Amino acid sequence: MFTQATTFRPTIDRELRHRRDWRLDCAPDTLPEIPFRNELQRVGGVLVNKELASNVRSALRREQREPAAAGARHADLYESAPVGYLTLDRHGDISRANDAAGLLLNTSCDQLVGHSLASFIIAADRNGYDCFLQRALGSNHQEQCEAVLRRTDGAEHYVRVQGQWDEQSQELLVVLVDISDRRAVEKRLSVHLAAMSLFHDITTQFTSNRELAPLMDAVVDTAIKISGCDMGLLQTANPENGALQIVAQHGCPPAMLERLAALNADSPSPDARAPWQKQRTLSEDIESASSTIDPGLRQILRAAGVRAMLCTPLMSHHGRFLGMVSAFWRKPPQLDAIVLDLIETLAHQVAALLDYRFTEHEREQLARLIEYTGHAVITTDLKGCVTYMNPAGRRLIGMASNKSLGELRFSDYVPPEWHEFLLDTIGPAIDERGVWVGEMQLRNLRTGALVDVFNTVFLIRDPQTRGPWCYASVNRDITETKRTDEELKHLQAEMQQLLQWQVAHQTVAAIAHEINQPLNAVTAYSEAAQQLLGKLNQPPEKLAHVLECITQQADRAGKVVRELITFLDKGETTVETIDLKEVVRKAIAVAKSTSHGKFRIATDFAPDLKPVRANRPQISKVIVVLLQNSMDAMLGAGSRGRITISGHVCAEGDKAHITIQDQGPGLDATAAQRIFEPFFTTKPRGIGMGLTISRALIEAQGGKLWCEIGTGPGATFHFTLPLAP
Repeated sequence: MFTQATTFRPTIDRELRHRRDWRLDCAPDTLPEIPFRNELQRVGGVLVNKELASNVRSALRREQREPAAAGARHADLYESAPVGYLTLDRHGDISRANDAAGLLLNTSCDQLVGHSLASFIIAADRNGYDCFLQRALGSNHQEQCEAVLRRTDGAEHYVRVQGQWDEQSQELLVVLVDISDRRAVEKRLSVHLAAMSLFHDITTQFTSNRELAPLMDAVVDTAIKISGCDMGLLQTANPENGALQIVAQHGCPPAMLERLAALNADSPSPDARAPWQKQRTLSEDIESASSTIDPGLRQILRAAGVRAMLCTPLMSHHGRFLGMVSAFWRKPPQLDAIVLDLIETLAHQVAALLDYRFTEHEREQLARLIEYTGHAVITTDLKGCVTYMNPAGRRLIGMASNKSLGELRFSDYVPPEWHEFLLDTIGPAIDERGVWVGEMQLRNLRTGALVDVFNTVFLIRDPQTRGPWCYASVNRDITETKRTDEELKHLQAEMQQLLQWQVAHQTVAAIAHEINQPLNAVTAYSEAAQQLLGKLNQPPEKLAHVLECITQQADRAGKVVRELITFLDKGETTVETIDLKEVVRKAIAVAKSTSHGKFRIATDFAPDLKPVRANRPQISKVIVVLLQNSMDAMLGAGSRGRITISGHVCAEGDKAHITIQDQGPGLDATAAQRIFEPFFTTKPRGIGMGLTISRALIEAQGGKLWCEIGTGPGATFHFTLPLAP
């Protein structure tokens, strides 16, 4: 096949130039005497040195042997070369091929002979090959092209075809080089560059408009382009409960989306739980025996035509699960490490964007919370200079909203008497525990007034170095709270005194009632005995005297009881015009402050409810007693229901009607009949005077107090009071 060109080696000329021998046209005997005459020999009519002639003959014999050896070497090289060698005729048919070409096309060399090389080129690359063939047949230069060869087994290989026309043999010498690996690397590089471009587009899009919906759609499209999957899905985790929410998808059926949205960290399938455990899930064939997908999910995926899936978790830099991006194939894919790494890179980028978005959202919420909270939030540097103060802080210390903080220091609005406490107590506590919590006073810079605050001071550390950065304090104004506490204490003291007085009054009244009855009987019987004795002719003097003394002592005892009752009743009750809504609000505060449980108390007053004429402390005491009874009843029954206080004007239009209803165990008929009797109680430690006194107080002011049975859950009490004129 190959034309063996003779290699000319100028051995003779080289030797002649080296030895500087000369040519002689004359006979040897005419030569002058020279030292080396005996060394000359005639060769072809030329006198040359004998040694040189021997070398020339050896060189000629070598030249005759080497072409054959070179041809053998070339044949061996041709057959064992790692690339495919082909010889084509002018029609492009194969006339000879080496073993590498046969292996490349998955057939023997003999079977290739007579076949057109174009028959192995895929249709998409046929035109390019035909152009190459025309160029190679029409010139003496080397031509080349790249094409995809389809082997006899159907496999495809990228090859570089190089060819040059040989004029001597009238054949096209072709070399086939398998470049599949190079093209695969180029493809991966192309995919990688395309992915980087898509990543850049995603970041640019997020930076420009900050809208998540189009960004998430772009992420799914990017995942599809990188992996070559048929369906894509992006889910984010709800920050509150961790449930997955579908934010973007492509090609997924509704039933499949519904099932995937129900996945959680407690799913029975290890593949479904893997993303929550920071693990990537790759099921290359869900129908394989090694697949660990639960049957329910496999059935849904099978119905959607899915054969393989890849789920990559989205994790924040703090390790929080943010969601996952999933890819689905309708046939088992051939994924390499580069594609998996690109999907992982995409997941990292999306997680970083989501984490930034969530962090930014949380930061905005925190900023708004600090800005609009009613508590004063103040930060200072380590030297005590104020660096930030929210609007509530400016109101607390009397600074205008448009006034610069300037050189304001923390000590400027702390009263001098608190400076020592600041240095001796607050400072060491922060150094030791990082926080101090307690009550102190601040000074209003505009009015100079002292403000009672509940203060929390803590140290903020630098996020990078973890060293001290600044101090922050959260101050809650408790001036009004302390004033209200004082009022409640005073009101509780008044109510306690009133309760003690009323208990004494009712107790004495009850005792007097019980004593008056036998005393009256004694008096009556004594008078009757005296009348009977007067009818006798000779009444016994001593008996008459004794009966008279009994009568006198009984009258005296009755007089003492009446004087005691008169003394207890002699205090005048102050009556004023009061707003029942205000009285109820304060009574609720008192009742809650003395209760051991937390209860919801709702009020429902009619708009036309008018003020009443009554004694404020006594009415407040009645409401507190009724509320405490309801709370004790619900607490004893293990209930945390609601107490409702409602008020309206009676139908007659002359009284206000107040109703207190709870959701406790209620009262049976027997208890309801005796509930207002003195010393009757349903409590283990009660004395049974609260409702008795309450009814007496209401009735003393022209109203009524009663209990209603069967109107709903719990107990219902009503009382009325006359309206103010």
